[in-house]
Amino acid sequence: MPRDGTASWLGQVATRVCVGLCLVFPGLLAAEEPRVRVVTLGDSITRGVRPGVKAEETFSALLQDGLVKRKVAAEVRNVGIGGERTDQALNRLTRAVLAVKPQIVVVMYGTNDSYVDRGQKDSRLTAEQYGANLRKLVAEIRKAGARPVLMTPPCWG
Repeated sequence: MPRDGTASWLGQVATRVCVGLCLVFPGLLAAEEPRVRVVTLGDSITRGVRPGVKAEETFSALLQDGLVKRKVAAEVRNVGIGGERTDQALNRLTRAVLAVKPQIVVVMYGTNDSYVDRGQKDSRLTAEQYGANLRKLVAEIRKAGARPVLMTPPCWG
């Protein structure tokens, strides 16, 4: 486990998300599909694998384990990319996410969207652009028949 406590914190978040998914989507416990397909879409926080964090310590792996412990037959696929923003996610949504026909898509963005680069005064995307991109992501996910779960509010300011 990393010394910074990241895996422990992510484990707590994953547990809360598991319980939340089971409460909000009670059909998960009696899913029509043999396995519930969950995709985690986001930036490096979603990707998780980095020095000090093993693949089994990532949010997606902890979510998978939590669902299995709750007797939910689930397959969690991590498609996070470090440094990615919501506008870039829109460009790959169809091929990276919707093509696998998930029932649930966990969307975790905001840090790179709201980041202010050194020497700049403004964030990479405005709050309005970020909001519009999230609304497009949600609309496309719903249009494909999946349920979006939004996480990770950005740090504007």
